[in-house]
Amino acid sequence: MRLAPLARAVATGALFRADASDVSHLAAYAETDALGPLQRDEALLLYGAIRALRPQTVVEIGFYRGRSAFNFLRALDHDARLYAFDIDPQSETLASELFGHDERLRFALRSQDSITASDIDNRPVEFLFIDASHELGLNRRTFEAFEPLLAQRAIVAVHDTGTWPRQHLPASTPSTQWRTPAGGLVTSMSISPTSVPS
Repeated sequence: MRLAPLARAVATGALFRADASDVSHLAAYAETDALGPLQRDEALLLYGAIRALRPQTVVEIGFYRGRSAFNFLRALDHDARLYAFDIDPQSETLASELFGHDERLRFALRSQDSITASDIDNRPVEFLFIDASHELGLNRRTFEAFEPLLAQRAIVAVHDTGTWPRQHLPASTPSTQWRTPAGGLVTSMSISPTSVPS
């Protein structure tokens, strides 16, 4: 049932209308799932950001089943590009089946720590969405590798950061802090499935 808006958008061609600010696809996103794919409120936030900022180059690290890509494609202008990366061959198949006819999407099987400027056609990244590995060290290396590829006013969004309220976490949950090159402070908590509130 949740895939009905996606199927309808593909069948009617509404998915590819750059002038349409249609958010009906958000009905396909769960409202309450605490873990996993993009949720409805997150999808709405990302959709609104893309519609308002109009980036020409969006990079998505972690395609998985295409839910975030679908949301980005609904929001992007017709001349913008979405570069999506994943390491799962099934993601490559889904990208081709679901969005192969959309010239705005460029998909590549690539680990997040091996993406280079040539993988994004040497375009400055205006919006970077990281939703692949949930390991701080790998995500930190990814951010450091992407930093020189970012446009001057780029936005970096990270999904599944483990920002659970402290009262829902066991006292033994480790927390790591590090400073960005610009002096900002990033805190990451390692969340195990047993620490997620029921």
